[in-house]
Amino acid sequence: MKLIIISILIFSLSYSFGDHISFAEKLFEEGLFKQSIHEYKRILFFEKNEIKRRDLILKIGIIFRENSDFKNSEKYIKDYINLSKEDYEKNIGY
Repeated sequence: MKLIIISILIFSLSYSFGDHISFAEKLFEEGLFKQSIHEYKRILFFEKNEIKRRDLILKIGIIFRENSDFKNSEKYIKDYINLSKEDYEKNIGY
């Protein structure tokens, strides 16, 4: 079991951010919404850049909507709006 976890960790660290995004996008394009959401959430967990995090949150919300999961879609899109508002307020000096 430890070997599997270590292998997954090494494998995941070897991919760049762009590779993970490409993989998640490919899953989405193939209609594998749940798997795509899982990948985007994983990317979001490790992402430190606020702008990228905000964009990932929006993407997750859109995928939930495509999958007809409107409750989760609304949650993520509201989070995106709140983060965008906070970013806007920071930029204008609130």
